[in-house]
Amino acid sequence: MHYTKLSPPKGNDQPASPLCLAGAVQQICRVYKHDQSLASIRCSAGVKEGEFGVYEACTALERFGFRAQLADCAIEHLPDQLCPLIAFDKSNNPFVILGVEPYGRINLLRYADRTDPERIGHARFEAFYCGVVLRVQKLSNAEWQKKKGHWFFSAFLKSQWLYWQVLLATIMTNILALSISIFTMTVYDRVIPNAAIESLIALTVGVVIALGFDFLIRYIRALFIDQASRIADYDVSVRIFDRILSLSATEYTLKKGMLAGVVREYEALREFFTSSSLVLLVDLPFALFFLYVISIIAGPLAYIGLIALPVVIIAGVVMQPFLSRFTRLSKQHAIAKQAILVETLSGLETMGVTGAGALMKTRYLEALREQLDTGASSRTCGQLLINFSMSVQQYAQVFAVVFDVFLIKNGDISQGALIAAVILGGRALAPLAQLTHALTRANAAISAYNSLNDLLHDFPLQRYRTSFISRSQLSGAIEFRDVSFKFKGESKPLISNLSFKIYAGQTVVLLGEMGSGKSTILKLIAGVLQPCSGQVLVDGVSVRQLDRQDRQQNIGVMLQDAWMFSGSIQENIQTGALRHTDADMTKLAQFWGLSGLISREQSEGIAGLSDKTAVLSGGQRQAVSLARAFVHDPSILLLDEPTSAMDPASEGHIAENLIHMRSDKTMIIVTHRSALFKAADRVLVIKQGQIVADQHPSNLMAKT
Repeated sequence: MHYTKLSPPKGNDQPASPLCLAGAVQQICRVYKHDQSLASIRCSAGVKEGEFGVYEACTALERFGFRAQLADCAIEHLPDQLCPLIAFDKSNNPFVILGVEPYGRINLLRYADRTDPERIGHARFEAFYCGVVLRVQKLSNAEWQKKKGHWFFSAFLKSQWLYWQVLLATIMTNILALSISIFTMTVYDRVIPNAAIESLIALTVGVVIALGFDFLIRYIRALFIDQASRIADYDVSVRIFDRILSLSATEYTLKKGMLAGVVREYEALREFFTSSSLVLLVDLPFALFFLYVISIIAGPLAYIGLIALPVVIIAGVVMQPFLSRFTRLSKQHAIAKQAILVETLSGLETMGVTGAGALMKTRYLEALREQLDTGASSRTCGQLLINFSMSVQQYAQVFAVVFDVFLIKNGDISQGALIAAVILGGRALAPLAQLTHALTRANAAISAYNSLNDLLHDFPLQRYRTSFISRSQLSGAIEFRDVSFKFKGESKPLISNLSFKIYAGQTVVLLGEMGSGKSTILKLIAGVLQPCSGQVLVDGVSVRQLDRQDRQQNIGVMLQDAWMFSGSIQENIQTGALRHTDADMTKLAQFWGLSGLISREQSEGIAGLSDKTAVLSGGQRQAVSLARAFVHDPSILLLDEPTSAMDPASEGHIAENLIHMRSDKTMIIVTHRSALFKAADRVLVIKQGQIVADQHPSNLMAKT
């Protein structure tokens, strides 16, 4: 088709208008009725605003179920069958070619000017077309599933060529290993009896060269294994992290520490495929090859190895169930111990003032004792198998020497063949000494695989193929239609058949006692939780059908827990794909009472706030969370106890600002502070998941 495949460029080869390229990808998706928002496209490529280039476009398209290929393509070779595709003009701006008509007319969309689809002639098109296209092909569901493959094995299959090189290198190193035995046999049988010093020198040079090649091949083999494991490690790690980000509050029941422990198990799985255990598995079949060579040079002496080999393997098979059981138990106790440790670190301050440290220490020591006990049992089994393997190897060498004496006496073999056979016998049985370590690592890898497979086997990769409804701007109308919700494991629903409407631009306060469902209502609107039945609608569209990134940009959320990640205050505020200037941040800081913190950070270059509880007060953290909720200027605000940790002056400042901006935003505030009632148009009183009152704040204040 006259296409020349090129590598997707990065860095300086990026187009001049990366946002336009994201828009071109968006239009390609729309043509195939697979609508995606710009924010979703950027997020799928894992980049921020202003960093979207051709490489990222290919990544995003592949995520959405397309095959993307950058190529040179002359105008006369632009077939209509390959449209739509992304092309570039001479200023590096992307545009979409929708089709090519028989008489040379070209239908296209150019995004630099945000024009409608246009139909231009051949000459005009040639004036700005640079000759480079990004060819896009929609994959069928079967092709896409095959391309995505299994979460673990598909990552290693990408490097199958490297593993074939590893196999070839292993064959070569095992063949070169024969050089020592052949050298020894030749010296004892030919050189020494004939005092052939010249031959000795030639043989020595040859074996030194062979050993040099053996060293080089082993080194290259290690590089191949490392390169293959790096490729697989990146793919699997990205998929694991994507899976964690996709988890909802109702989707998993593990505590955070236990979930982190399960994810940590991947290290055991990765170690098995990057350590000497993998090399051992490849080397093990060559034990039979060495025994065959022994049978050639020493005849029946190979039978000793043929007996020793299955004895050790059978011992390993017998011990396997015990090793597997102890490895599984040890892993469970390690995860439980880590969960306790994470819990303790999360609540150090509370433990310091309540004395709960003794309880957590008791739990930790109990988990530690169980882990040590199962670890000791595992090591005992492993050491027993190691000692047994070493003893079998030693007995084999002893019996080989004894048997060789009778063979030499009868003239069946020479002394050189005896020494060579002993060397080869040691080489044949050497992998068996490491078999225990390999079995232990294999058990740990199998256990880790099972744990991760429970987490990843049902990872909804199909969601990238799902077309969500994109709303770059929401008006803010919210409706609950017979919504019911209950947490996993609970028999009684927290919310049952709840229905209400909040009109665009209204400010509503949710009031109620603890556990009445106020925070759950906010999380249902934000899409953090999904209703068990009924619908949560925003602008008439179900929340679960809204594009996730559009929802995050249009719905600002401040949860009750003012969580922050390590980093600067500005980084904590500027979440999401959009970036803001220092001037914007300064204005935002003034609005929410963070001027002092932001100014000091900008002037002094404060780099990190890893110890957030020690640096910021509860009120300051709430102010940062408020700024984070407002940073993208969303049309809907969900605020859960926004001023519960603030002093009256700060609370009054926040209330005045909320009143100032309520005209063009829909706000839902969970609070018991009367100062925030002034900003409200309505107060909904919640009791046991139901609305028992819907009043104007003044009426409610009069009653109280």
